[in-house]
Amino acid sequence: MLDELVATGCEQPVHLYYGVRGAEDLCEAARIAAYAAHIPGFRYTEVLSDASPEWTGKRGYLTEHFDLAELRDRSADMYVCGPPPMVESIQQWLADQALDGVQLYYEKFTQSNI
Repeated sequence: MLDELVATGCEQPVHLYYGVRGAEDLCEAARIAAYAAHIPGFRYTEVLSDASPEWTGKRGYLTEHFDLAELRDRSADMYVCGPPPMVESIQQWLADQALDGVQLYYEKFTQSNI
């Protein structure tokens, strides 16, 4: 999706929240950081739910780090992909915050039968 934004151009601010359990689960960090050079207003926040003591970044769950004021101030599209409990927790958080201006698009990871 970010590659498409680079290819077609994007005038809207983009904030990628990247949530994983531990630092060993982070991948493509250099590639993701490089999007800032191609997408004006691109921001990137890593959040670890099960961080080691050495981790100096954000800890907890994604919803604990969403910028509520930013989401209330304007309409926004939110794209979420991940395990069903994470997607459902974000859906519930949006409902609890009454963020009617946020349009949620999501994809729940499923287990492969291969």
